[in-house]
Amino acid sequence: MSREAKAIRRQGLTQDEKKAFRDYYFSLTEKPTQKDLIDWFKEHFGRTLAQSTVSTILSPKHAYLDSQDFIRGDLKRNRTPKYPALESALFEWQQQEEKRSGTVSCDQLRLAALDIWKTIPEYQNIPTPSFSNGWLEKFKRRHPLSELYKEPDPLMADVINTRKIPIQEVTKHYAPSDIFVMDEGSLFWKLTPQKSISIENVLGIQRYRARFTITLCCNADASERLPLWVVGYSKRPKAFRSKNVYPEAMNVQWRSNGTAWVTNSLMEEWLRWFDEKMKGRKVLLLLDSLSPHECALEAIRNSNNNLKHVKVAFLTSESRNITHPFDCGIMETFKTHYRLRWARYMYTEMQSQKDPLKTVNVYKALQWITESWHVDISNEDIITCFQRSGVFADDGKPKRVIPYSLIAEIETILPRICPPPMCSIEEFLMPAEEEVVDSKEDVVNQVASQFLPERDQETDEEDERGFYVPPNEALSALNTFLQYYYQQPIEDGSVIPTLLRFRRQLRGLANHIQTS
Repeated sequence: MSREAKAIRRQGLTQDEKKAFRDYYFSLTEKPTQKDLIDWFKEHFGRTLAQSTVSTILSPKHAYLDSQDFIRGDLKRNRTPKYPALESALFEWQQQEEKRSGTVSCDQLRLAALDIWKTIPEYQNIPTPSFSNGWLEKFKRRHPLSELYKEPDPLMADVINTRKIPIQEVTKHYAPSDIFVMDEGSLFWKLTPQKSISIENVLGIQRYRARFTITLCCNADASERLPLWVVGYSKRPKAFRSKNVYPEAMNVQWRSNGTAWVTNSLMEEWLRWFDEKMKGRKVLLLLDSLSPHECALEAIRNSNNNLKHVKVAFLTSESRNITHPFDCGIMETFKTHYRLRWARYMYTEMQSQKDPLKTVNVYKALQWITESWHVDISNEDIITCFQRSGVFADDGKPKRVIPYSLIAEIETILPRICPPPMCSIEEFLMPAEEEVVDSKEDVVNQVASQFLPERDQETDEEDERGFYVPPNEALSALNTFLQYYYQQPIEDGSVIPTLLRFRRQLRGLANHIQTS
């Protein structure tokens, strides 16, 4: 090899180029394809990007480039860090920890850096750095925490400070149909009456088996229930592949990460999705003050691409006589409906001499989750929970709506499927392990989980043989259903146009298969 050839080095991207690329992408309402992005970058900078580079630049790893501090030039003078994956994860941990506890000391940063370092595969064969004072100072210069946004009129801020203005003063400016609340909750989808919750350890990160995190969102007059976001461990679980099904067709947004948790980046994605759903409206979104919520909103605020249709108000623990509407009974009713379906299933399978823990799968659980949210919970329950929460006014009534009739049926089923000793009915319906809390250990696990290898199945998934429904059989079944529907004395036929459009698609698919 010639001396000239040896001198050639691959030219890395500058911070300014990466920032320009992110600014262009996030400024667009309709997101371009990776090919379009590669063409845009070549036109502006005369260089060709690999598809993997596109994904990396747009990932949360480079979210710091969106900050206002970078625009002022504070970050341009800093050299690229020696361990970028570590610094990106550590900065995310620092943001969440400061939201959770207020301050982070240098010693806490060092300990967190050590914990996260152990989980990153690319550093496993490299000696652990000392994380000296000099390294910490450079880290702080590269990742300055943004100052809180200040707005003279609290009602005009994008994030309304309910410590300064009562929530009732905020909600009175919105119609109930434009007041939304979002909450997330964990769900052990195979929980038994013995409350057998198992934990696995993966690369030093502890996580529960057979668990989802679910985000639920609805408005105050119960006229809208948004599609559920369900977070698992696998990008496409085995049950989806074997049955050739897609969660989106079930009105579910499926996401995955190493801890099946709502992380900062996932919360930011949800907020932007919600903002797009609210296009053409001005709505209020109520959130609890978990650190991923606050960090996601701060990242959006610093991105120069703020929410356009949504204002956010936090329901803080300091709010007097205010309870999160989901804590007034929406979440408990949702989980009770799910566990009633699960208890019935356990009983039926055991009557057939089958093991329900082996026959249940993610697909069945997702069906029950969807039906529990969109079908089982009544509009009256949602409206009552909003009224009793105090976000409009304190009506003096008990805060919780308790689904007594559902609980009574579950209490009759459980002794038939499980001999004593059993956990209490309260522990079966709402186990403490499902409560979403901010803790130091949870924050470290959430940040470190992004480095875990991707799973091809959920934890505790059993093998199950799938089946394929051909278009002609689906068309025949749909025609039968339409004939049944036409024979019913139903005044509301709003579902018919959607079914007819779907029938036309099925006919096209069936004809294509016959002629090919």
